[in-house]
Amino acid sequence: MVGFVRYGDVTFDATFLFARDRSQAELRFTRSERALLLLFTRHPRIVLSRNQLLDAVAGTGSDTTDRSIDFLINRLRAKLGDPASHPAMIATQYGEGYVWIADPVRSETPVDAFLVIGPVHGLERLPPAGPARQFLEHVRHGLDRRTAADQAIVEIHDWRPGAASATARYSLDVSFYQATDALHCAAVLRDGPNRKILATDRLMIDGEPSARDDADALAGRIQAALWQQLTRRSIGIAAPSDMPLELRMHDASLLLARSDESWIEMGAQLAVARAAQPDDPTIQLMWGLYLHSRLLLGATSADLTPEARNGVETEIESLVFAVLPRLDDNPILMLAAAKLLFFTGRGHEGLAEQLAEQAFAASTAFAASFAILGQIRMGAGAAEQAVELYDHGLEMAEPGSQFEVYLLVLRASALLAAGDRERLEATCARLYAVKPITRLQIGMFVTLPEADALAPDVRAMFEQFDFQRAERLVTYLYYIFARLYRRQEHRDNLMRGLIAHAVRRFGPSVVRDEIWRAVPGLAPSLA
Repeated sequence: MVGFVRYGDVTFDATFLFARDRSQAELRFTRSERALLLLFTRHPRIVLSRNQLLDAVAGTGSDTTDRSIDFLINRLRAKLGDPASHPAMIATQYGEGYVWIADPVRSETPVDAFLVIGPVHGLERLPPAGPARQFLEHVRHGLDRRTAADQAIVEIHDWRPGAASATARYSLDVSFYQATDALHCAAVLRDGPNRKILATDRLMIDGEPSARDDADALAGRIQAALWQQLTRRSIGIAAPSDMPLELRMHDASLLLARSDESWIEMGAQLAVARAAQPDDPTIQLMWGLYLHSRLLLGATSADLTPEARNGVETEIESLVFAVLPRLDDNPILMLAAAKLLFFTGRGHEGLAEQLAEQAFAASTAFAASFAILGQIRMGAGAAEQAVELYDHGLEMAEPGSQFEVYLLVLRASALLAAGDRERLEATCARLYAVKPITRLQIGMFVTLPEADALAPDVRAMFEQFDFQRAERLVTYLYYIFARLYRRQEHRDNLMRGLIAHAVRRFGPSVVRDEIWRAVPGLAPSLA
């Protein structure tokens, strides 16, 4: 649980995302309000000018005028129940600005954060509202913008590693030294549990503009270092339950991005890494997996023409063959290469299987091997073998993890292709329990073809589709799964339900010609 601090009758969480008043009603703060609260509480009993307050909310969408600050202060006072006539928290210093007058009463609830900025050394020798404190505030804001909303970034200047009152996945140690020429700063990013140094940085800060710009640049470098740590940690030594590389990348992107389209952040991080290390085979394979994710997520886009798709697959194919001699029997990288070769659907299934088998036989990367071997077996027509491999992987996957969801989706697709409705229903029930949104995401895929087979919520969603969206959904299912299946029966079973409902509503032209050619047995009865 994130730590709490109380001012008067209001108890705030340590990041000032929300609070509870005396009646225990929850208060939520906008980004601008949160920026003001953080600035006030870090500078108690110090008059803050309107310009300083404007700087705190800059870039958050607020109008940068004195009037807007007065409006924000009044709104914040109303939310906190702190009248201007008798303030307990925010007092007006007429002609100068505002001052925070409340004293904190800290709880004993421990802090559990994604990253703690602390301990901070040398701060006590510096001015209370000078560049050092501004720098720390900008670093925290910069990291907050670059991480998921539910990942707490907190400043605890006196934080001590291993303290029972505070735990963090990562920490940033900061030290300041004021010389005659500038303010010197050293920053050390550490792994929280073992204190291993992940990155170091040395800066010279020359006033407020430098503090803002240097802090934002440092936050970007920290994000890049965290990306490297999250995606490449122990990449040469795999535990039996470790996820495949593409899922590591997915999870890292979810942690280090504010956008739902986390693959965009993944691409940005990899572009920087590729520029710095153009010959690194790990980064090259990660770029291939990024291109693969773009194909998956963009499969329903009108911009992804067959020609464009073919071009991306050619790039993936060339990239994998370029790095194959340099994989050095690394199991995670071999599995990534096998995944990409299989996905291109260009006749490399034998080599993909050889790589996956070699990775399994020569390492402890069991679960990751089962995932890719299951897909290869399914593509070859051995559905029962594929399901068995997915089951082995599921036994090792962490409950509720993205890896469990991934394996359950693969298992469902295999059972749908095999026509095993009983086990398919059980698999879907487990999948929906783990991640409820998947009911709407795959409900159209696993439905029976009869007109009344759609569940009410899935039907309601489908009724919102237009022709283009339905066409793209059919294309997506074919492109991601069916085109990789050799057996006609499996392709037919996989596509039957979705094609039936799409054709019934929009006509046979909703299915592209290349798909009709792949499932000709469905055309007479459904078109």
